[in-house]
Amino acid sequence: MPTAERFAIAFVPVLFAATVFGSITGNFFHTDDFFHLYTIANRGFLDFVLMPYGGHMLLARNALFYLCYLVFGTAPGGYFWVALLTHLLNVWLLFEVVAALTTSLGLACFAATLWGTLPAHAETLGWYSVYGEVVCATLLLIVLLGLARQLDGVEPVRTPLVLLWSVLIVVASTCFGEGMAIAALFPVVVPLFVSVRRISIPSRIILLSVPLVVAALYVWITVRFEARIPMPMFTIMLAFASFGRLIAEMWYHLLGYGVSALLLGFFGSPTAYPDAAARAALGGALAALVVCFIRGDGRSRRAVGALLLLAGASYASIAVGRAALYSSYTSNLAQPATAARYHYVALVPLAAALPLVLRAAVPVPLGRRLGPAPLALGLGTLLAGFLLFPPRIDHHDADRQATDRAVASMHTEIAKSSSKIAILVNSPFAPATLLEDAFPGIAGVYMIYHPTNVAEGRRIYFSVSPQQYLAALRAGGRLPTLLVPTAVPPPATHP
Repeated sequence: MPTAERFAIAFVPVLFAATVFGSITGNFFHTDDFFHLYTIANRGFLDFVLMPYGGHMLLARNALFYLCYLVFGTAPGGYFWVALLTHLLNVWLLFEVVAALTTSLGLACFAATLWGTLPAHAETLGWYSVYGEVVCATLLLIVLLGLARQLDGVEPVRTPLVLLWSVLIVVASTCFGEGMAIAALFPVVVPLFVSVRRISIPSRIILLSVPLVVAALYVWITVRFEARIPMPMFTIMLAFASFGRLIAEMWYHLLGYGVSALLLGFFGSPTAYPDAAARAALGGALAALVVCFIRGDGRSRRAVGALLLLAGASYASIAVGRAALYSSYTSNLAQPATAARYHYVALVPLAAALPLVLRAAVPVPLGRRLGPAPLALGLGTLLAGFLLFPPRIDHHDADRQATDRAVASMHTEIAKSSSKIAILVNSPFAPATLLEDAFPGIAGVYMIYHPTNVAEGRRIYFSVSPQQYLAALRAGGRLPTLLVPTAVPPPATHP
């Protein structure tokens, strides 16, 4: 097909995705975002980049966050433009992956449009703290594209190429937790795309080293920052024995919701899961998968199997990390499984597998006779769904307003001071109250928006309790220089 025509077809899903999610560029920071911005202002580059958070190893994600802070400062628009553009890149990459897997630009266009416009992506794209998932998906898609292009090959795969794939997966593991699960299965996934006899001994050693490198890196990060050794294997096995049922239940609901969200798109409702529509979508997907494995050729079965392993591993990492936590306050694990931020990465391999399953389940001659009609019908259905049921995108306006009030209040209090010292009473910051002791209230907001401890010609202090002051001293960083215990006057300043 001519390059111009191929470009036009590939542009369709990108345009659809940009239309659906373009408004996220108007989003504001939300909960964890404030903590990360504060940590950058308080601890600096190295401590922030190496810092784990919520069980995730986040070196690459944190490095990108820090880079955005250097470029955009506290202007949220820049951060969300980066998130949107990365998502559009992912849409194009998925188009190329499916085109390589199916040799059908029509199927590639539909699959990329379906995935790229999923309402479930709204939370991931609109909350910068989970931008690491978007980057993890980018790296996974680059590797999948390389693997898909090798699916029909017969020559040995070059060792530098295997090394590149392995490095990208290791970096993906430092973007978000799902990347670690993908890394663990990577030595199994690659041979499903590329037969073992095409992989040289050095390449096999590289592949087998991927999960070991990721595990070693995770242990080092955990010991360095949390002063503890991660659970040994026998402890993990005991945890599975204790929470195995909960983990399995949450994994099932994560997969069930992910499949139904992919197939229903704009016509699904996350709050209704698991409703009849979701169960019907899941049942239909299972039936089509069975047909695919019965009727499909070995090539399709291997590719679908590999993609399902990746999706299953991604969801397993979430279930293992969150099932016990959620079970402490709810007996219905279907509800937390519908949190949209858990699905961005896993839906990539599911969306890539969907066209392969459809091609095996639907008679090919019928598809050929219809020509472009199925694609037009599919795109028209997606457009109708978007117009009838547009996704709700939370722009975090309440967080924006609370931040504006906090900053304005601080400047009002500073202006009231008649000396060269302004002492403000530290108080909780509503958008970050869920972070408990991790965020130091209004003092943290000041640090985010002011690179120095001087504002409007006055040396700034925040009064806190002696206990809070001592805790800040022990933690170190810039924060203690901004605090003064309530019973002690601030140190004198000299012109």
